[in-house]
Amino acid sequence: MELKIAAWITRHRWTLFFISLVLISIFLLGLSKLQMTSDIRTIMDENHPGLVLIDKMTDDFEVPRSFVVFVHHEKHQLNRDNLKLIDELSLKLELGPAVTSVRSLANSTYIYAEEDNIYTEYLYDRDAPERTSEPHYLKIKDWLVNEPTLFASFISNSAQMSAIVVNTWLDQNTRLAEMNKTQHFIQDEMARFTQQNPKYRLELSGDLSLAVASDEALNHDLRVNLLLSLLFIFLILFFQFRSLLSASFIFTISIVACISALGFAGFAGIQINNINITAPIVIVVVSVLDGIHFFSIYQKRLITQQPLMAVQSTIELAFKPITLTTITTATGFLVLNMSSSPAISSLGNIAAAGILTAWAFTFGMLSSLAVFTKVRVESQSEDWIDKSLGAVSKVVIKHPGRIILVLTVIFSATLTQLPRIIIDDDRFNRFDEDLPYAQSQKFIREHMASGSFSIYLDTGQARGIHQAQFLSKVDKLTQWVKQQSEVINAYSYVDHIKRINQVMHGDDIDHYRVPEDDKLVAQYGLLYQLSVPSPDELTRYTDLSEQKIAVNILTYDVSRGRLVDLVADMQDEIQQLGLKDQAKVTGWMVVMDAEV
Repeated sequence: MELKIAAWITRHRWTLFFISLVLISIFLLGLSKLQMTSDIRTIMDENHPGLVLIDKMTDDFEVPRSFVVFVHHEKHQLNRDNLKLIDELSLKLELGPAVTSVRSLANSTYIYAEEDNIYTEYLYDRDAPERTSEPHYLKIKDWLVNEPTLFASFISNSAQMSAIVVNTWLDQNTRLAEMNKTQHFIQDEMARFTQQNPKYRLELSGDLSLAVASDEALNHDLRVNLLLSLLFIFLILFFQFRSLLSASFIFTISIVACISALGFAGFAGIQINNINITAPIVIVVVSVLDGIHFFSIYQKRLITQQPLMAVQSTIELAFKPITLTTITTATGFLVLNMSSSPAISSLGNIAAAGILTAWAFTFGMLSSLAVFTKVRVESQSEDWIDKSLGAVSKVVIKHPGRIILVLTVIFSATLTQLPRIIIDDDRFNRFDEDLPYAQSQKFIREHMASGSFSIYLDTGQARGIHQAQFLSKVDKLTQWVKQQSEVINAYSYVDHIKRINQVMHGDDIDHYRVPEDDKLVAQYGLLYQLSVPSPDELTRYTDLSEQKIAVNILTYDVSRGRLVDLVADMQDEIQQLGLKDQAKVTGWMVVMDAEV
């Protein structure tokens, strides 16, 4: 069988060569359709419960995607000069492309009582200098750094760092070029600000900044890591065969196999993401192994045979093992289609396509190119690989029993360590420490919360959030969450109602609680709506129908293992408060790391 196949391939080698070129040209067209994405949605099935809940919450609350500029100053920022600079930067950022609104410490509101009157004002009022005096900020400092809706999200406990949230209309379907355009505008304004005010340090974060950074990391992997891997592989080939031509032929086949697989991905509408980006490396390695197997046999046959005859005998010997290896390896990757993650499935499909094309090009192209190479002088004697394998085989034949015993002991020893395996993940170190984004996040986490997620609550009826009994349960849940060691802050719409109730009772701290009367809760809710600086502020806490609210939770650096326990504890507390049917723990941090 192998003899007939070898004779047929040898006889039609140039026809197969040109057919291969046609296939490569077709796949090159698919390469032009290839797209890249850094959207973490690609790693989950679109029907994943966690993703469905996040989408529902995003739609209900109309949560905008945003960039966040963190402003740091060695001295606290609660004075007129600092807030003035923050306000000026906020105004400039409002002019950015795709920007819908900007929220900062300067335009946050402060509600207070004075005699029989209730006042709501901005923390920095550019039209009322008398309200921005130093005594004024000293008066509200304690309130500000302890205000649940601001602490750790808009201002640090030391008041040395604050946040400017730049909301946009950009969504997950927006092209990366649009995100980059907005980010470049923000970065230019940040550079101008620090140039004029060198005592300040500005860092950029936010979900859109993460998307851009992920894309940059993806491009870095393609440009640097893949190229370095290819260079290393080429040097190994050259060192093994001592022939630039032989190494180049094998290397070329691996590259065209990789390109063909990516072209297939382009035709299939598969986007390259942070997971399936590893497929090209897999394809290159498997293709190179096929080429090494082919050329190793061919060069030995070339010592005693004419080139064409050596090609035929090489195919006769190599066809079956290479084919079987290709089938088993490709099948193994195709099994990844059983995964619920589209990213993992696409990894399997791209890798399988590349492995199959590598097999086709090995016999369709190398059989023609091999005849242009010459026999190595060193081939007449065993090379170092043959000598090494020969020495190993002698040991195996001489001491089979001892080898089995040693391997059994090693295997048994490793089994005893299985219970020590901990499934964990440090999401804070997913980027290389040398990348600017990673350095920014490290500095930000030293002052502000490092993680966030939410408890999504649905009352089941329009204007249901005005039920005093329901809000009291939410308040109890929030207070319990705050007591957890991993949590730095938790806040919700309830905190605004409690603050207004306190102000309406002469700023008496004893009235910092949820009123017992539903009508009073509704009136306070209306007062809150009239006091917010922008519509985006409302959607941080409630939906437009006033049926749902969210408890926003800010955390310290929490490992994946501890986060799983924390979420489980929250669900138990939710059940004890009778909110099981109304409350769901959600957020990207939870879906990615806690798997609920």
